Amino acid sequence: MIQTDAAINQGNSGGALVNVDGKIVGINTLKVADTGVEGLGFAIPINQAKSVIDTLIKDHKVVRPYIGVVTQELQSFAGTEILKLPADVKKGIIVLDAQGPAKDAGLKTNDVITELDGKAVDSTLALRKYIYGQKKVGEKLAITYYRGPKKSTVQVTLGEMKDR
Repeated sequence: MIQTDAAINQGNSGGALVNVDGKIVGINTLKVADTGVEGLGFAIPINQAKSVIDTLIKDHKVVRPYIGVVTQELQSFAGTEILKLPADVKKGIIVLDAQGPAKDAGLKTNDVITELDGKAVDSTLALRKYIYGQKKVGEKLAITYYRGPKKSTVQVTLGEMKDR
C-alpha cells in the first residue's frame, strides 16, 4: 500500500492517485477518518493494479490461483507444542483446513507450511502475495511443510478461485 496525505473524499475509493507529473501511481482504496487523524489515506500501487486491470480487460473477471487452505501464522498460535515441530521451526503457516487442490495433494489440518517453491513463507499474506503475483491457475506449486517433526514437500496444482 502507498500511504498518502492527499485528500481522499468520501466515495473517492477507486479514483486515481497521481504524482506531480500527472502520472497515475496508485488507486485510492482507504481513507482513515478518526479523531486526531487528518488527511491519511492509502492506495494500491499501480504496478499491482496493472495485472488486475489486464486480466479484467482480457477475461472480464479476475482469475486468481487457488490452493485451498485456511491458515494461521505459527508465530501467533498459542499451544504450538501440540504440533510437535522440531525446535528450530519458529515461523510458518498452520493449515487449519485443507480443501480442493491442497487436500488433493495430501495437506491436512495442523500441517505447518514453511516454504513455497523453495522460498521461506511465514504469513498468510506472504502466501497470497506469492501465488497471486507469481503463479497462474494450472501451474504447480511446491509446498514444503512439517507434519509433526517430519518435513515433506508436495506439488499442488493450483485451481481457480471461484467467486464467493
